[in-house]
Amino acid sequence: EASPEDAGALSLSFMFDYLLANATMMDGLDAASSRCFMGVITALYSIAFQKLTDRTVDGAAFFFKTLDQYLASLHPMKVDQAAAYGAWWPITDGLVASLRRAILRESANSTKGTAIRASSGKV
Repeated sequence: EASPEDAGALSLSFMFDYLLANATMMDGLDAASSRCFMGVITALYSIAFQKLTDRTVDGAAFFFKTLDQYLASLHPMKVDQAAAYGAWWPITDGLVASLRRAILRESANSTKGTAIRASSGKV
């Protein structure tokens, strides 16, 4: 089983090498999410988590905001149910909420300002 940091690095590599090749990010993600919604949100969560672990708050905020756009279409319980409460997919509403708070906490302590509200666009 991959560590959360390894999962983030693998997800980022897979996303850029296969999903986003010759496509805009959202077009590539939208196409991929129509095939495997849970895979896309899990990859985005893993990347945001890894970026935060690497202390790249703007990158974490960027990927989290993209994740949040997808999650907004679902009731939080549906994510938990689809992920079998973390057994099938390593994502739950609780983990997402915890990551949101961690990014906000780091943003508040950042000298760059509030990264989750206004990212520089650098990932």
